[in-house]
Amino acid sequence: AAGTVDVLDIQVDPASFATTQMVMALATNYSALNGGPATVITTKYGGAQWDATVNDESLPGVAASVLQYGSMWLPDDFSSSRATGLMRVFAGVATDNIAGTGLGDVFLASFDAPAAAPSAATDLNIRGAATTTEVTSLGGTGAGASAVLMASGFDRSTAATSVVPLVYRSTAGGYTWLKHTKGPTGGATPFVYNGVNPAVSHLLVIDSTTALIGTQGAAGADNAVSLSIDGGKIWNAVSLVNETNASIDDLELSPNLFMAVSGASNDSIWRLDGTQWTRVFSGSTFANAT
Repeated sequence: AAGTVDVLDIQVDPASFATTQMVMALATNYSALNGGPATVITTKYGGAQWDATVNDESLPGVAASVLQYGSMWLPDDFSSSRATGLMRVFAGVATDNIAGTGLGDVFLASFDAPAAAPSAATDLNIRGAATTTEVTSLGGTGAGASAVLMASGFDRSTAATSVVPLVYRSTAGGYTWLKHTKGPTGGATPFVYNGVNPAVSHLLVIDSTTALIGTQGAAGADNAVSLSIDGGKIWNAVSLVNETNASIDDLELSPNLFMAVSGASNDSIWRLDGTQWTRVFSGSTFANAT
């Protein structure tokens, strides 16, 4: 897409990237082209242009706001070939809309051949229609039709200066969702929310029953990593980062668990060795890593 573009997340063909060189991006395009600003999932293959081989998928109702956070998840049976009918991707987004009318949610995009007009992704309304949900992280496991999905975020309509994290889960490929029973950090420690910047959480779904989430505590202290072993119903804090103005920016498993933390003066990467966290990097070379 031409014009000024902010890219929130990218994915590549998980099965045959060496052959297809398929890259998928979740982005806000501010250009007047394509009716911008527009929030889209756009795809390119090899040397082809973006939106040339398959249509961009727009996120309905989101274009009026700029995306602040976004993440995509590809089902285990994802195929970059349109002929299979399995070229599907889930996307969770949080917008900059601070008027109490949150426009974020989880969307399902199914791709087809280029047509006269771009198609639109399906809003899955994880908290029901006409809700104010901002999704800051999304993960899943399994095939698309029966995928176990988890989405974390917050209710934009909350007027207080801090909000409690929301985690919703689906075992039906995203078409039905249930809220957590006991939330991350016990459901009491709030995310930071100053009326402008949204609360941030980072999900790592390991399998259908096990997941981790990093949350940001009040005033940047008491950030926590919480664990669920029942598919996202109950969460318990298993580690705290008690540093003022720090935030947990990402969690990755490869094969050890790694945690990226950004602070006021320096950033760090931690590795979980068994039951103990060890700092393996500290410096000021990155911030708000994802």
